[in-house]
Amino acid sequence: MTRLDLYNQGLSDSKIAEIEGVKRQAVQRWRKRNGLVSHSIVDAVPDSQLSYVSYRYWYKHGLNDKEISEKMNVDISYIYQWRKADAEYIAKQESDKERYTIRELVNMYKAGKSIWYISEMARARQSDVVTMLELNNL
Repeated sequence: MTRLDLYNQGLSDSKIAEIEGVKRQAVQRWRKRNGLVSHSIVDAVPDSQLSYVSYRYWYKHGLNDKEISEKMNVDISYIYQWRKADAEYIAKQESDKERYTIRELVNMYKAGKSIWYISEMARARQSDVVTMLELNNL
């Protein structure tokens, strides 16, 4: 089966690449050279921004670092790197949010939110969040 046949079946660039054993970018270049449209929204995102876009999507949906790494099928160290690079942006976005009570912060932790996320919401150092959780026997 040719690449064009796979494309005509409505497969995304990623799926075609997986079947052919090539990189998604190779299929994407082939598709663009031939004036064909993408069958996937993900394929429309520039390669350099794909991981970041996915990370931000899952972060906005409240997933913790471990959950994001599992969803994206990447090592958790990548999530730490993106989060660190993104911390200033996130902090700025969260700065307009209300202050939280200790009970609300504890409930965030019980719901699976990361220490980092809670520290951003509380506008506190991570070590302070850990101390607060320890004082609440968590």
